[in-house]
Amino acid sequence: MIDLEDIFLGIATRDASLIAKPTEGLAYWGYICCAGKIFSPKEDQMIEYGEMCTINDVIGVLLEFNGDQAQLTFYRNKV
Repeated sequence: MIDLEDIFLGIATRDASLIAKPTEGLAYWGYICCAGKIFSPKEDQMIEYGEMCTINDVIGVLLEFNGDQAQLTFYRNKV
């Protein structure tokens, strides 16, 4: 059985700890597949982002850079 916080997709800074839980660090931005929530260092809590993933879902990750700013977007089944 998979816990709601077992599968994370996202990005991290190069000095991020690989043994830390991503939702508790200051170096991770991501999506929790089985919970349908996103997280970042700027947020005190996880934010609802859509439906939970299920078997055979395809998750896309788009990281767009615009000068010194970046935007991270997640897609579930191309939506």
